[in-house]
Amino acid sequence: MAQRYGFRATNNLSEALDKNVCLDNLGIDRRDLSLLVGTSDSGVKEGDYQAIIGLSSSLEQQIVTLTGYATVQLSGIGTVASRFGETFTGAIFSDIVNNDRPYTTQDNLIIGPSTVSYFSPTASGLFSTGGEYKLGPVTATTVQASGLNYTGELKEWNSYYEPYKDFIKAQEQPSWTTRRIRLYLPPPTAISGCVTWLDAELSPFLLDDSNGVSSWRGVGDTPGAAQTTAASRPLYVTNVMNGKPAVRFDGSNDSLTMGNLGYLFPSAATVVVKARVLDTSYNIFSTLNNTGCRWNDGGRRFDLGVFTTAVQTNMASNLAENNGTFTFAIRISASYGLEIRKNSIRIDYKSTGFTYTGGNVFLLGAAPGNQGFLNGDIYSIALFDRVLSDKEVRTVEEYFAWRYDGVYDPSRLQSLQLEDFTTIDLEDGTPLTA
Repeated sequence: MAQRYGFRATNNLSEALDKNVCLDNLGIDRRDLSLLVGTSDSGVKEGDYQAIIGLSSSLEQQIVTLTGYATVQLSGIGTVASRFGETFTGAIFSDIVNNDRPYTTQDNLIIGPSTVSYFSPTASGLFSTGGEYKLGPVTATTVQASGLNYTGELKEWNSYYEPYKDFIKAQEQPSWTTRRIRLYLPPPTAISGCVTWLDAELSPFLLDDSNGVSSWRGVGDTPGAAQTTAASRPLYVTNVMNGKPAVRFDGSNDSLTMGNLGYLFPSAATVVVKARVLDTSYNIFSTLNNTGCRWNDGGRRFDLGVFTTAVQTNMASNLAENNGTFTFAIRISASYGLEIRKNSIRIDYKSTGFTYTGGNVFLLGAAPGNQGFLNGDIYSIALFDRVLSDKEVRTVEEYFAWRYDGVYDPSRLQSLQLEDFTTIDLEDGTPLTA
């Protein structure tokens, strides 16, 4: 046994059986141990002095030696045990990014991938743009990873980047010490064309005395939503999912208006929204002034009024949801067609049969004309003025899924809950966790 946790006590298994050898290896004078038995740590007293006057060697020097051992060993253990990663400056050689390959963007950002998004390009030819994972604040003169070379400096990023569960494992020159650097998921605003992003955790809010939302502002001073009628305001509620807040609609009369933003979406749009639904007929978001807009029409079909001149009825038959928390996405333009996605999977698509428009009534939580009120929560919604690529839309979907507990995190305690937020309890009454 070459090493143990903490101090080096022995070099082999036979020595481990001999406590005297282990103490000698630690630099402890064994002749002093019996003299120290019974001494007090509350202050030097006569009995303590009588016990230590017979020391064979300097006790202080032994403690200094042990402190040095502790510092070295604990520092080494810390780099392995820490789940927060490290930061350092210098030339690094990239070793492993969870069996994926790190790559760089045209803006000189070091990126590490995962699956079918900017986090996970599937071929080296896809490495030219974008990015999901960002390394921590690293200044790298040279990075070599799976055949890719990079020379430059990592740019700073804002607080909306989300620490991810994965790390890049790297070695630092000249010592070639192994380091782990935190990877980050980028927010919707990291992708071009993000016109507005409303987020229950990151947006500024104006609330009334009852926590009713009078104004939900966009992240980064982008367009927001508001409700001037106090009785129709959804509530701002805290600690809903993964400790994060939500905007809660009562299914009766709550809604928020974003005004007429159609001019911002002249020819194409993408919508990604994280929401919880608890009803069989509701509207989450619409741009069309039509009372028939529904994300569930009561028969588990979409009657969609999003960036079209008329309601698109009976879409995604039997795939609209009555109960649950989902990441929905819509991509639409005259050339691309109209696509509905749920939890990163396409559930319906039409190439023709609709006319694209930027819209004129942007509404959250209800259909125009006070119809189709949402019973549930909206956590976040991002709107883009173009059709995002497959990688881009997956990137935003994964960002929302990770932040709002849609992805298992081994370093975070995750309670298993029903959709009404009651926990599943064990026989002794404690909540079941994963």
